[in-house]
Formats: sequence, structure tokens, C-alpha cells
Amino acid sequence: MKVSLITPSFGDRAPLLERAHRQAPWTRDHEWIVAGPAELADVCQRIGARHVVTDAVLGTVRNLACEAATGDIIVHFDDDDWQAHDRVHRQVAALSRAIPGKGHRPEMVGSSWIYCLDVQRQIASRISWWDIAHRYPGATLAYWRAAWRAHPFPDVTHEDGPFVTRFVELGTALDMCDPKLLVYIRCHGRQRSRGAGRSRAPEHQRPLRVRR
Repeated sequence: MKVSLITPSFGDRAPLLERAHRQAPWTRDHEWIVAGPAELADVCQRIGARHVVTDAVLGTVRNLACEAATGDIIVHFDDDDWQAHDRVHRQVAALSRAIPGKGHRPEMVGSSWIYCLDVQRQIASRISWWDIAHRYPGATLAYWRAAWRAHPFPDVTHEDGPFVTRFVELGTALDMCDPKLLVYIRCHGRQRSRGAGRSRAPEHQRPLRVRR
């Protein structure tokens, strides 16, 4: 089974792409699609990613990356987060098993619980997305390419909410409730759809001081 990792990016994020490359599970069953402006061509060549040239809104960028993908499963692999070494393996396994109590496998998986690192404040928290439209942060998503084909992203900047909601309403989304899939980084001003303000209230967070 082939897996396509997709990464929307910007022209000033070559170092982030190089770091993401070191976290990716590269085998012959994986490919990496980076969608972003033309100036990413050199770094994509260095890291072995297929480059889709675009500077559109994020929903369109994700659709173009999914269109270019050849895998059976698509995994969001954002360049500004820290990925668990076995994240892709665990999400592929979750997509391949039946949803408990439903008898059919999910079309999409994600996690409502995540770890979030605020680099400027040097604080890490475990937070939960409460808004139904953002039940699973876009950074945690994996889904069958056929499911995306039937229900592509809307051509808007905050694309993940409507996309996730569609599968939740269909009953084909699975919340893995696994914050260890990745660490969601809030550290710079070029994040297109970061979910500030959509997490649970502070009493549902567990702040931790980050070691330097």
C-alpha cells in the first residue's frame, strides 16, 4: 500500500522542509509532495520531494497536492511540526481497521488531542480541539485518497474544518485521541491555518516548562 505525504509550504521555509525530511519514514512505499512557490524547487530536489508549484489559498494547495499524489493513503505532513517516528505507520493501521462498533473502516483519521509547543513562551501544553468544525486539527489528518476525491477541500484558507466536518457527519471519521502523533508548533507568523482560540479552556490544558 502506497502512502503520499503532502506538505503545503512557503518560499522562506526551506530549513523547515529539511528538518521535516529527517522525520519522515522514507521507504519505497512512501512519496512526498511539497506544494508551494517556485523558489522551493532547489530544496525539494535536495530532499527528494515532488514539487507542485502554486501560491494559491490553502484549500486549493491541498487539493493540488492530493491530485499529484499517487498513494492509496494521504497523510498531512506539515513542515512546521514535530512528527512521531511511527505516526504514519499508526495512522495507516488505523485506516485499515474497522471503526469499533461500526463494522466499516474509516475514511479519515485524526486526533482531537494534541501536544502544542509555544516556542516564544517556551511552554508546552496538551490541548483538545472542541469546535466540531475543527474536531481534528488539519496537521493530524490521514485519509484514503478515494475519500478526498469524493469530498475535496474547499478552496478557502481555513480548509480543514469543512473537510473534517463532512466525514464526521458521514460517520466515517475516527478520532484516535492520540496526542503523541505529533507536536504542533506555534512559533512563526506564516502559519496559514493555525488554530489559535479553538482549543479547550485553560483548565483542560497541562502546561509544561520546556527544557532548553
